[in-house]
Amino acid sequence: MLRNPILAQVFRDIHYAEGKGTGIGTMRDEMRKANLSVPLIESSRSSNLFVLTLLPHHLFDKQDIQWLQSFKDYNLTDEEARTLIIIREKGEISNAEYRTINGVDTLIASAHLRRLWDLGLLEQKGRGNTTFYTPTTKLLTPGISAQAPHISPLNGELPTLPEGFPTLSEELKKKIRDLKKRKSLQEIRNLIKELCALQPLKLSEISVVLGRHPKYVREKYLNNMVKFEELEHVFTDPNHPGQAYRIKRG
Repeated sequence: MLRNPILAQVFRDIHYAEGKGTGIGTMRDEMRKANLSVPLIESSRSSNLFVLTLLPHHLFDKQDIQWLQSFKDYNLTDEEARTLIIIREKGEISNAEYRTINGVDTLIASAHLRRLWDLGLLEQKGRGNTTFYTPTTKLLTPGISAQAPHISPLNGELPTLPEGFPTLSEELKKKIRDLKKRKSLQEIRNLIKELCALQPLKLSEISVVLGRHPKYVREKYLNNMVKFEELEHVFTDPNHPGQAYRIKRG
């Protein structure tokens, strides 16, 4: 609510004050100038929530360029290479997010995503307006640590679970198969809690079930679940080589 609409309009006309709704555009412009990945915003009117994803690292740094060398034979455009870096961190991408990241229209975004899909680097999930893309094993393999060799994108079937993984009920199996559909943050957190209630699970094991890169799973879900005491570490030292997650004890 403007206390003095006339004065506010004068300030906007002389570019001394921002107009309503310009903050997000300014944020994107400043991050592009700093060679950072642009912020990605997902919103849901029905759930009355939004998710803002910030990847606070420079695009095309030395490590990114080294990783992209694995795909040099694909003749990737700058837009496609940028997208692969972001989807490696974020775990999924939609047409709208591709447009935001690369500043292109819907048709160009669709063509580029289709090409990455044809190359076997992305897997398409959902339909129509709910279509999104996730990384395939072919894309993630160069960046996957030796602790998580079994990651594979879900296609309606259960992933190959690590040896010693707890026996799953039919209900849990169905929830894992349903990950091929886009799920809310809370739905995935609930699934993680159900799995960790069976027995303590390592990051690599949880990543296999979700079909996501371990770094993404840790930063997107597990860190906050520990912070808000939904889960706890089995070992006091967070960097313990045998670290696993379990339901917070009462």
